[in-house]
Amino acid sequence: MKVIYGMTPATATETHDFFALGRDYEIDDAALSDFQLEQQLAVMREDVDALEVQELMVASEPPGALESSIRSDVAGIRGRRLLERMAKAEAKAAAEAPTGRPRPAGT
Repeated sequence: MKVIYGMTPATATETHDFFALGRDYEIDDAALSDFQLEQQLAVMREDVDALEVQELMVASEPPGALESSIRSDVAGIRGRRLLERMAKAEAKAAAEAPTGRPRPAGT
């Protein structure tokens, strides 16, 4: 069985979860499909519970609080820093962009 799982921010405090399950065996077995779906949903519910607690902890920290990370956090931290740099570059480009509509040539 393969599980494709992705999360993307919706707002500063909300996240969308997307997933798909696939298998190349017993593809006509509806009971197995139902079982695997229920198991995946149970895992996702556990993730939601953990993320909600983390969100409360983050919201209660003072601005600029130091973050405690472990080795397995490296990919997520790098991804977050990359997104922060991209957002800053996008904001800078938007601030430097000319305003108003360009006029057609000859007018």
